Amino acid sequence: MRGKCLIICLAFFVSNAAFLQDAFAGGSITPLDKAPWKQHPDSKAVVRFLATPKLNSTKSAFVSHLTMQPGSSVPEHRDFTEEYIFMLEGSGTIWMDDVKHEVKKGDLIYMPANAKVRFQASKSEKVKVLQIFAPPGPEKKYDTWIELKK
Repeated sequence: MRGKCLIICLAFFVSNAAFLQDAFAGGSITPLDKAPWKQHPDSKAVVRFLATPKLNSTKSAFVSHLTMQPGSSVPEHRDFTEEYIFMLEGSGTIWMDDVKHEVKKGDLIYMPANAKVRFQASKSEKVKVLQIFAPPGPEKKYDTWIELKK
């Protein structure tokens, strides 16, 4: 059985090799230390833009690295697309549609489109996350943040 599965998978890969090559053609790499960044006006959060329609012509997602100071929060809101948050460092509490969840380093948070969400970072440590909107759009909230020079 394993042999048949391997042959089928290999046949699929070979038959789609041209497609897969095109999917990776023209890609980009954005080093975190070179990514454009903005700071929230209250100085409690910094966002670094890793993949955006403006930065590298992404069409399916927006990706950022977000750092929040201990005790900072994200007020209740709704985004019109799906959002994924991967907890890189720290911990906190997120409420999704009024259900409370404790989250920590290593957790992946999925928020469906139009979910009512808010977040409270732990008071004892910074929170660093990888944030993805799919498709892009809600990142326009960062337009009011202050652009920082490298």
